[in-house]
Amino acid sequence: MARDAISLITQDHRRIEQLLQRLESERGDRGTPLAELAARLVAHSHAEEEIVYPAVAQSGARDPAEVRQAENEHHHAEELLHRLQGMRPDDAEFDRMLQRLADAVGRHVEEEEKTVLPALKGAVDRKRLEELGRAFAERRDEEMRRAGVGAGKGPGELVGSDEAELMDKSRDELYEEARRVGVKGRSRMSKDQLAHALAQQRQGRH
Repeated sequence: MARDAISLITQDHRRIEQLLQRLESERGDRGTPLAELAARLVAHSHAEEEIVYPAVAQSGARDPAEVRQAENEHHHAEELLHRLQGMRPDDAEFDRMLQRLADAVGRHVEEEEKTVLPALKGAVDRKRLEELGRAFAERRDEEMRRAGVGAGKGPGELVGSDEAELMDKSRDELYEEARRVGVKGRSRMSKDQLAHALAQQRQGRH
């Protein structure tokens, strides 16, 4: 698994998007994905603000005002997240707030991946990107642990990494793996549900 800052940030973005999609489609237990979303989104934002954004500003890759705007977008998303956490998952207002959060995160991710990350890549060398990646992962992982989300084998391998990896496979591949390890109810599961069940099974073996 890549360890440079850009790869780790992008991997986090995909995981956050998966969690948002799962919350949008889930009509059962929303507490588990919401808890991981809250921990990951806040930890990711704080690690970017403390580790990556200062490096972007120091490198001259982006105007400092743009970096401040990205931080403001983080704060807006966190505000929406906190409001969402205060709602009942079966309340219609929950879905409206979830959509507002998904829209805000989507705009931020698109802008960051189109401008900020490519600018950083062009401004610093590979060694520096890997140094930033290690620092970013350590800061993010530390905050996620404090939030009660377990860590995996090392920096950047948090709970959810298995699920993100599994989502790269087809539903048929996931179903076959679920059959091999004996996941119950697999024939009725969607691709997302199969990936989640298999990730939980893997974590239970660690």
